[in-house]
Amino acid sequence: MKEISIVQNFICTMDERFEVLKDSIKSLANTFSDSEFIINYNSKVNLDKVYSVYKDNVKNLKFYNNLEPEWANVTLALSNEAQTPYLMYLCEDMVV
Repeated sequence: MKEISIVQNFICTMDERFEVLKDSIKSLANTFSDSEFIINYNSKVNLDKVYSVYKDNVKNLKFYNNLEPEWANVTLALSNEAQTPYLMYLCEDMVV
């Protein structure tokens, strides 16, 4: 049984931050390989690149491109999708 869900709702429009994201997701996906990742990318800028990083590294992925400006409501909706007893909210450019 999966114990933890990773929830992210973010944008990543700067190349430097995208490089950090690439490294971080690889490490995070390895560390939490059995966890579900529920991700909303709240921008069209770099959408394909960001989606590819997640798709290529995360086994259990729910990826959305909800552009609604109400981040709290979107994040709550993502959290409500979790099927695990624990949630971890992460920023996209945290180095793991």
